[in-house]
Amino acid sequence: MAEDRHGPALELRGLGKFYSLYARPQDRLRQSLASGLNALANRARARRGHAARPAPRFYRPFWALRGVDLSVARGETLGIVGQNGSGKSTLLQLVAGTLTPSEGEVRTHGRIAALLELGSGFNPEFTGRENVYLNAAILGLKREQIQARFDEIAAFAGIGEFMDQPVKNYSSGMVVRLAFAVSVCVEPDILIVDEALAVGDAAFQFKCLQRIRELSERGTTLLFVSHDMGMVKTFCHRAVYLEQGQVKAIGDPESIATQYFQDIRIRQRAELASGGPAVAPLAALGTSAKAAAFGDGQAEIRAARLGDTGTARGLCEIGATVELQLDYGLAPEATDQDTYLAVVIQNTKLLELCGQRFRLPARASGTAVARWANRLAPGEYFISLRLERRVGQDVYLPLVAQIAALSFTSTWDERAFLGIIDPEMRLASDADHCTAGDS
Repeated sequence: MAEDRHGPALELRGLGKFYSLYARPQDRLRQSLASGLNALANRARARRGHAARPAPRFYRPFWALRGVDLSVARGETLGIVGQNGSGKSTLLQLVAGTLTPSEGEVRTHGRIAALLELGSGFNPEFTGRENVYLNAAILGLKREQIQARFDEIAAFAGIGEFMDQPVKNYSSGMVVRLAFAVSVCVEPDILIVDEALAVGDAAFQFKCLQRIRELSERGTTLLFVSHDMGMVKTFCHRAVYLEQGQVKAIGDPESIATQYFQDIRIRQRAELASGGPAVAPLAALGTSAKAAAFGDGQAEIRAARLGDTGTARGLCEIGATVELQLDYGLAPEATDQDTYLAVVIQNTKLLELCGQRFRLPARASGTAVARWANRLAPGEYFISLRLERRVGQDVYLPLVAQIAALSFTSTWDERAFLGIIDPEMRLASDADHCTAGDS
């Protein structure tokens, strides 16, 4: 098909993908035999001029994606958002060609580079240099073109002499660097990014974002999946909101982000109304697989809860008050020491965003209550708790710690701010300067 330089870069028509779910292992064999025999029977029916018949079905179809109609213009950056399991990754894999549609069609125009599972196409026995040539060739470049761009790829990856070492000797970060460098330096017509920017150090992430912006300005079409609504609003012209495998909404990133967080708020309020996770002793605290506990036995966190729900999960609008209640106990030797409660707020990657230490009274047990104004951007957050002993100037020894003990969702109100934390900046009456916190 001749390439239309003025048409859309990507067209999806009635796109769908289902997976076969079998109730019993033997049903897989039965399905394989039934499909093969039915194919033979249909060929015989065709010779007699009879219509084909469908094969018996021994599975239940699970539709990961269905009924997607979408057109993406050349040079457009499209954000794809939705909860886990909504079909985002399935959609990208169908566009990239790593999955075959169960129904509908995908029409793409131009070279596609996909950052789905970075490094998954690398041969671990080959050197970095050999993998560069291999992957660039898969993307459609001739050897002379690869040679002309190799120095740029090597400089972007920044792995130095390891370029000539087998990839099996690389760290995961080095694999990420090389895979990203190959994908962006071949100058694709369509670039697919599935949460790939969540890996690597901060400096490399910044370099990747700069390159993606440059590609977008040169006319590269970008499909961008992220749970970071700030990045979606910054980079994308439009956004698609997927829910349970279907398109729920398409529009500008700001309105899609608002609808996305409103739905999270409605869903979590319903969960909390039906009974969220109960207050629990230390071993059962934490609503995430990231939860963990450690300590030296001189203190214990007996229970923790969020004041608005009395459970380990909560929901809080920006600007509202978060209340934490903690039941604790101290061993006799710990009551004679400087003991503190540390409350740390973290994102879903357990990066510490903010927190505070509170000195506890010298008694064997008690309930500590901490309150603060929620100034965090919409999203999911964990609260980690530590009971600590002060052993020097700004030096604290953990007595017991509970990682990701509690969680809460920060939801929209009417205010708008940049970044993760609202600094409550106000423009001073003298417009020549700004001040933070003054009205």
